[in-house]
Amino acid sequence: MERNYSIKLCIRDEIKKDATSSLYLQAIINRSVCKLPLKLSWPRAFFDRARGELLKRTKTDPDHNDFQIIITREVAKANEIFKTFRLSDRVLTKELFIKEYNEFTSREDFLSFMLLKARERHKRGKISWNTFRAHKATYNKVKAWRPSIAFADISPRLLEDLEGYLKKKAGNKHNTVWKCMKDLRTYMNEAIEDKIVFDYPFTKYHISQVSTPRTFLEIGEVKKFMDLYYTGTVAPAWKQVLKHFLFSCFTGLRFSDIVQVRPEMVKGEVLEFEPVKTTRYNKRAQIPLSETARRFITYEGRYLFETFTEQACRRILKDIAEHLEVKKNVTLHVARHSFATIFLELGGKVEVLKALLGHSKIETTMVYVHITEARKREQMNAFDGEFN
Repeated sequence: MERNYSIKLCIRDEIKKDATSSLYLQAIINRSVCKLPLKLSWPRAFFDRARGELLKRTKTDPDHNDFQIIITREVAKANEIFKTFRLSDRVLTKELFIKEYNEFTSREDFLSFMLLKARERHKRGKISWNTFRAHKATYNKVKAWRPSIAFADISPRLLEDLEGYLKKKAGNKHNTVWKCMKDLRTYMNEAIEDKIVFDYPFTKYHISQVSTPRTFLEIGEVKKFMDLYYTGTVAPAWKQVLKHFLFSCFTGLRFSDIVQVRPEMVKGEVLEFEPVKTTRYNKRAQIPLSETARRFITYEGRYLFETFTEQACRRILKDIAEHLEVKKNVTLHVARHSFATIFLELGGKVEVLKALLGHSKIETTMVYVHITEARKREQMNAFDGEFN
């Protein structure tokens, strides 16, 4: 029986909404055609069909090199399978090739896959820059523990060992470890979507997030921040951070959304935008703007709030809190917590708050209900100190 094997990069005829077409590998196994999807797309005008090659769209096309790395890796898999069968004088069929191709990936490094996939998801707009950085931080933590992890080695025991390392050796707190495992699960699910064969460990391994007290500002404390903002003597950097921090206190916006809202997203008394954390669902948010919130909106640049890095904003907020003698760990996210608790204390309904915060589950929003109920009990217990 003849033994003719070849592999070539091809592009589909169908053009998608973004003006690109899907790429795939076409393997010829003894005259049988086998198509292997790559989950990559490229403009047809920049594809050399005769040679099966991507052409650069610009002189410094940032995606061209990354795509070539992925394609070269996949082609190498196929060629390795062809070589193995030729040297062993075994006959390779189409069905056997597909099986070998899928199982071949189980010998690859999961961490390399994770980093490459994270970069790809960021470039495609599936995750924000901050999310990409967070996922890369998880990658670095795991790589410090074990430089490479083959898909075939992934197991519940491996995750248990990693959890122990992160807690005991790296000194991470429980919720930090939970976040790390959550990131790993994301990319293991991505691997499954890519038809990579391995034993999924999260059916037997579980780690839950521990509920921690949420820091929030009371109405009087928010007024302190507002008074400082409206004073004429505040430093420009402080005023810049105060502006978007207070806007968050009256809208519940995350910092990742604050830095991406633009003037055209304000439609009268409503802010319409696509939250960063829900872009994969194409979910648009509509936040009604109170008169107080609208006071912090200015139209001076491309974005509503030109500000500093998240790290710099945290430092400035810490200095502001110390200056105001607010003895709380005031972070950017405290504004969101403050909005939620004050909203409920002023009589807002939890169902409305769920929609405003963009929560997918009511249980997430109920945390703020528990906070406000606890505060009511504390305030009622004050009677005991006065009359007992």
